[in-house]
Amino acid sequence: MYHYLFTNDLRISKLDVSLQEAAKLILDDAVPSADAEKSKNNNINTLGFYFNLNNKGLCAKLAREGKIRPVVLNFIKKFQFPNFRKEESYKETVQDGIVIAPLRVILKTLFLMNLLYESKNCYLTLGEIKNFIFFNNNIAKTQKSGNILNLYDLIEQIFLFRQNNKFPQNIETNPNNIVWNQMDRQIREMIKVLIWSGCVSENKSNSSIFIKNDGLSDNEKATIYDIINYNEYWQGSSKENYQEYMELSDSCFNSPSRIILHPSLDLQYQQIFYGAPGTGKSHALKDCTKGCEVIRTTFHPDSDYSTFVGSYKPTSEEDSVGNEKIVYRFVEQSFLQAYISAWKKYELANNSTQPEKVFLVIEEINRGNCAQIFGDLFQLLDRNDSGFSDYQIKADSDMKKQLNRAFSGLSIPLAEHINSQYGDDDTTDKIISGDILLLPNNLYIWATMNTSDQSLFPIDSAFKRRWNWTYMPISNANKDWVIKIDNSSYDWWSFIEKINDKIGATTNSEDKKLGYFFCKAKDKVISQKTFVGKVIFYLWNDVFKDYDFDDDIFNDVDGSKLTFEKFYTSEGMNSQIVSEKVIRFLENLHVPKLSTEENSSDDNNDESNKENDIEEHQE
Repeated sequence: MYHYLFTNDLRISKLDVSLQEAAKLILDDAVPSADAEKSKNNNINTLGFYFNLNNKGLCAKLAREGKIRPVVLNFIKKFQFPNFRKEESYKETVQDGIVIAPLRVILKTLFLMNLLYESKNCYLTLGEIKNFIFFNNNIAKTQKSGNILNLYDLIEQIFLFRQNNKFPQNIETNPNNIVWNQMDRQIREMIKVLIWSGCVSENKSNSSIFIKNDGLSDNEKATIYDIINYNEYWQGSSKENYQEYMELSDSCFNSPSRIILHPSLDLQYQQIFYGAPGTGKSHALKDCTKGCEVIRTTFHPDSDYSTFVGSYKPTSEEDSVGNEKIVYRFVEQSFLQAYISAWKKYELANNSTQPEKVFLVIEEINRGNCAQIFGDLFQLLDRNDSGFSDYQIKADSDMKKQLNRAFSGLSIPLAEHINSQYGDDDTTDKIISGDILLLPNNLYIWATMNTSDQSLFPIDSAFKRRWNWTYMPISNANKDWVIKIDNSSYDWWSFIEKINDKIGATTNSEDKKLGYFFCKAKDKVISQKTFVGKVIFYLWNDVFKDYDFDDDIFNDVDGSKLTFEKFYTSEGMNSQIVSEKVIRFLENLHVPKLSTEENSSDDNNDESNKENDIEEHQE
């Protein structure tokens, strides 16, 4: 059975006013009685329950101050079934086995649709939300409803339904098993909250909602990333502890700068940091893994299983009489190095001490053939609730010998605990002997991916869904970098903002935008050589090349087009930057020139620029 109870009237059109008024009355103990004003009493109690004002905690205090947004976002993030709106409905929902945070699931589903498919089909209709989320046994009746694997299957089912109009077996279609008065109206009321938040947009023509990536502000992005990274559920049994769960622990939703949860706060075993070039993905990984062992590799078109895992390679050594000879030895590569190190750290672990973490970091994961590189290791990426591989794989004879040598004498104090997860008393013995491979729960595999790069090899969906995805948005790093053109300076972040606005308007995509760290400054100065050689080159050859350079920003002083070759003199290897053309481009973009006073500090950087140019020329 499915029992649901929500409300018909959150008064979304004037939610700000209603919540502020309700919070004031609740905090002042001035809520009118039902006998005196039944309608008002009911409305305030309704708002008080759903937005957790009745608890008189932070939600109520923020609402009274008119800070409504964090209160509403907290509701989107945490609201769930079962809940204690009415004790009878709570008991019925518990008996049904329903455990779902519906608004969170809707956002996660739309986000994953965009991530995997990036097509016009990335939307959810009212009917799809109703059937595939609320009446889906695999979603509504499991605490893993927000699990990326479940959601991937959900999306696949929705797309198939749009083709054949047939519900899968896991969808409840018998109306006798559904108890929800005014169902469509109440679901629509939930959706209105999502629309109010700015997280989603509405298409009234087909009663659907979608995430309009290019239309999101930084604050709206912050909202989505915080919500989709939250995976907790309330499992209490009273109204009081439900209110405690619903309380807003901090005002994180107030800060536009809080774009994503810091990864160190939510460690995922397999995680891909993705975003536009220069958003600080590698830097974020470096910060998050500080103090831990990190083994780093970079994927490229020639990467394969042997360069990632290891293989026999020829090497020279001296024999007993001093003669040099060629022998073949197994050479461990990044995966095996990290794998062996992680298991060795278990020797120092016990019931009260966790093993130290080991991070295998893969840069540019989309530039290699992941299916070929990972091979049978792909099976190891499924982790159980304890963080160990769900499945084990058999090591080949060469790898077995190497693992046996590497683990010689290794003792694992927690062997019994590990073995119990597999119903096998000798699982750890098989690991030490090299018979099998099995990822330990202290081995983290993190990767970076530039969304602007066209993957040289496709990453299949089965591989994608075994990773958690953390978006790295474009933001001001506040480094006070400037672009130095002759004796003039221009603010780097101002340029970033203006060019990204133009990229978004031209391409209708965020993938080609520039992050703050797209190029490096020296002594806070980006030289004109760096600017033209990296930034202009990228814009002309990767971003705008398919758009005919029709915009005014590409106009030269004589009305002709600013082609890339105009930025250089025609002197072959000795060509120089034509400063006037760079300045013309910046002026076309309306990037403000810094004042003389601001420039004065830059005058001392001429030598730095020269040094920078020399280094770049050498590169």
